[in-house]
Amino acid sequence: NSKYSSYSNGIIEIAPITSDVLYSVALHEISHAISNHDPFDFNDEIKAWKWTKKHALIWTNNIQKSMEEDLYTHLPGGPIPEDPNVKPKWMQDCLNQIKSIK
Repeated sequence: NSKYSSYSNGIIEIAPITSDVLYSVALHEISHAISNHDPFDFNDEIKAWKWTKKHALIWTNNIQKSMEEDLYTHLPGGPIPEDPNVKPKWMQDCLNQIKSIK
């Protein structure tokens, strides 16, 4: 998400919202702002994405893919798998938690 947005010291900077993905990025950054999540902490990223999915008016396949790609960038010390279809079990467990939010 860093290519589309940033959050620091209570200030959100974001590209104009022109797609479903940018809409979700905006909500995600709002989540960090209102809950004091650390955008560099993996567990806080999970919390922010859960909040985002719960409050989003829409949730598309593009948003889901963007969220998963963003979570990979926050893996704690783990490499990003070369095959995007291969996910570590703990990562899949986290994604399943997010997918289960209605």
